[in-house]
Amino acid sequence: MLNKLKKLTKEVISNDVVIRAFKTAVQAFVAVLIVTDSPLSKTALAAAGAAAISAAWNSIKEYRK
Repeated sequence: MLNKLKKLTKEVISNDVVIRAFKTAVQAFVAVLIVTDSPLSKTALAAAGAAAISAAWNSIKEYRK
C-alpha cells in the first residue's frame, strides 16, 4: 500500500501538477489582491489555497482515467 502511494506521488509530481497548482494559486492570489482593497487579506490566501487544491485534484482525476 505504501509503495503504491509513493509511486503515485512520484508520478503525479513528475506530471507537473505542482507547477500547475502553483501557477493557479498565484493567479488567484493576484486576482483577489487586485479586486480587494486590503493587501494580503485572508480572502486572497483562501483563494490561492482553493485554486491550488482544485488544480491538483483535477490533475489527479485526469491521471486516474
